[in-house]
Amino acid sequence: GAEKEVFDLPGGPLQVAVGASYRFEKVDAPTLNPGVAGQPTQQYFRVNAFSATGSRNVKSAYFEIAAPILPQLEVDLSGRYDKYSSGQDNFSPKISGRFQPIPQITLRGAYSKGFRIPSFAEANAGPTTGFVTITPPASFRALYPAGSTYASSYSLGLTSAGNSNLKPEKSRSITAGIVVEPVPWLSLAVDYYNIKKTNVIASADYTIATAAYYANGTIPTGFTVIPDQPDINNPTLRPRAGFVVSSYINGPSQKTSGLDFTATARIPITDGIRLISSLQATYVIDYNQTFINPDGTTSLQRYAGTLVNFQITSGSGTPRWRDSWQNTLDFGVASLSATTYYTGGYSTTAEDTVGLGYRLQMRCHRSERCRLQYPHLSR
Repeated sequence: GAEKEVFDLPGGPLQVAVGASYRFEKVDAPTLNPGVAGQPTQQYFRVNAFSATGSRNVKSAYFEIAAPILPQLEVDLSGRYDKYSSGQDNFSPKISGRFQPIPQITLRGAYSKGFRIPSFAEANAGPTTGFVTITPPASFRALYPAGSTYASSYSLGLTSAGNSNLKPEKSRSITAGIVVEPVPWLSLAVDYYNIKKTNVIASADYTIATAAYYANGTIPTGFTVIPDQPDINNPTLRPRAGFVVSSYINGPSQKTSGLDFTATARIPITDGIRLISSLQATYVIDYNQTFINPDGTTSLQRYAGTLVNFQITSGSGTPRWRDSWQNTLDFGVASLSATTYYTGGYSTTAEDTVGLGYRLQMRCHRSERCRLQYPHLSR
């Protein structure tokens, strides 16, 4: 890359930078598990649970222009173009600004677009299975004797396989914030962020398949439901769903929004000792994902304030609040720090564990639109 000061503006020199890069990517992690006869997408998971193979090269070019238009106003414009040997390309622009009307107040904001190619684990992976706990519907439980453990809660296998036809994810990001420094030793900041992704790569909503299996046995296109072993005490009765098999898909959108708070104080205690106190907090307003299922239907899942979605958060959940507070005594030649972390609680009930219908039913009595769209839920 190269950079140069082009000419002077009232706030300082206008700077321009350009560059290019080349990257080669490769994954060679073939499955070591034997296949299932007649079922090429199935494996016996005995050795390595994950498998993927593939390679590609990436050619990129980028630029950045930093323009201090006024002493109080700075604007930065940048962009990046990526071209993959697998056939995808994209231009990602970004513009950001900083305005300081008085020394104690700074306004800042940014708008950008992003791009993410499907990973080898999503496009070229072999089947991978995880498990979730579900409870069969009442209509299925009624087929079995009272107290049957087979018809109660159990672990359902979710098998996902790579999909070479996946489209890249794209994103739009907006941030806006303010920094206030009322005195030299204290800084307070709050920033709002709003990120929307399209063509989000995710596993298909398995609740569509399990609902169909238990309702009438007609499985939507794109899913395969493998029945579990029959109940040894009732071998003639219909078995429960054992595994739901599907490929990764592109959903239409994912939206995340929230607030970031920062407070930093550097308080002199004596000539050689000072206290540095830093508080950082994030409040999640929305974390929603809309899925396009293989049969063409859509479903919305809301994650903010819940333990899910496991496939996105790896079971860490999405609590509304995540905070950290660090206090440091700085002696000049040494320092002593103590840090406190806080994570808000969350609900264990959400769409990916109980289905969209349950959450809608919780709200339908308050929404005329919901009662009109889902009359069977408001009864």
